[in-house]
Amino acid sequence: MDWEVQLITLYLRICKEYRERLWVNCQRFTNGGCKQFTDEETMTIYIFGVLKGHVNIKSIHCFAENFLRACFPTLPNYSTFVHRINRLHESFRMLIEILQAEKIRIDDEGEYVVDSFPITLARNNHAYTAKVASEVASKSYNATKKMYYYGVKAHVVARRRQGQLPDLEILVLDEAARQDGPVFDQIRPLLQDNLVFADQAYKRPDTTHVEYSQDLKVFTPIKKAKGQKKLNSQQRIFSNAVSRMRQPIETFFGWLERITHIQNAELVRSTAGLLTHILGKFAAAMILQTYPSLKS
Repeated sequence: MDWEVQLITLYLRICKEYRERLWVNCQRFTNGGCKQFTDEETMTIYIFGVLKGHVNIKSIHCFAENFLRACFPTLPNYSTFVHRINRLHESFRMLIEILQAEKIRIDDEGEYVVDSFPITLARNNHAYTAKVASEVASKSYNATKKMYYYGVKAHVVARRRQGQLPDLEILVLDEAARQDGPVFDQIRPLLQDNLVFADQAYKRPDTTHVEYSQDLKVFTPIKKAKGQKKLNSQQRIFSNAVSRMRQPIETFFGWLERITHIQNAELVRSTAGLLTHILGKFAAAMILQTYPSLKS
């Protein structure tokens, strides 16, 4: 698909959703409420820039300035663009909900996968002194990447789909230092009549009565008992089966990072900017799932 057609397709979809629902989160009760450069244009440029491989607002604005000026003649300067885009994180959140609702089908199997990934504002030595977005961010250690970092974690519940990437069901943003288990305690009441596959970090104390009341079953790999050198054959088979069921969400995270570079937020300088970085990039990824040709 030609890039102009891609841009128009995206812009028309954003305009449609803005007129119907997104405007609620953007309405301004000031004399400057009517802008020549619209919120629809701002969101379109951001999402289009992300899908074209630009990883931060500076790069997106430069791309728009150099290549999209004819399509957006009232494009403001960089500082104004940053101010505008950082006010739209609630609109990105609602856009995610709209795109998510379109994917719900009655015949979908009730199998979910749960996992989290870090979004870093600073890492290693810088993690000890960083203070950006301190209302929502904190310092923690990521064993998978073997690094200390300052930032947040995105906890994702996704619905498994046969032979496809899973569909986003629930997204929870929390500070990096908070353990996965307590976050899952908040998520669990939202899951009914389901099978859930998670890693050991989401293992909780005995929750049989809770799972029974919700007709919910949570499976995690078996952890070796204290002093146990290796799992027995049955435990190994069970753990491998759970890991295979969890594989789609790891694939989804890899795809999301490759498309949006969401895990690196080291150029973000405010809480609003962090929320825009996360929700805007999730929205871009879900737009791409709806319109795969936008990446071609």
